[in-house]
Amino acid sequence: MLWKTDPTFYPSPTLAMQVPVEKLAYVAALNANGGSQPDTQVVVDVDRESDKYGQIVGRVDMSNVDGNPRTGNPGTDGAYPKF
Repeated sequence: MLWKTDPTFYPSPTLAMQVPVEKLAYVAALNANGGSQPDTQVVVDVDRESDKYGQIVGRVDMSNVDGNPRTGNPGTDGAYPKF
C-alpha cells in the first residue's frame, strides 16, 4: 500500500499560515471522574469576527457513560447536532 500525506497536515508553520483561518474548533470534553455525565464532543466558535466567538455552538453527548464512545449513538437522542 502506498502511503499518502495527510492533506490537512502542513509540514511547516509558513505553509500553515497560508491557509484560511479556522472558524470552528472541535473539542473532546471527557468525563474523567466517572460520574453520571457522558463524554461530550463540543464545537467552539473561534471566528474572531463572530458574535458567538468563544462560545459552544454545538455539542454531541455520547449516549453511554461507560467510557467507550464507540458503543453509543451520535447523541443522547440518536440525532446529530443542529447548529
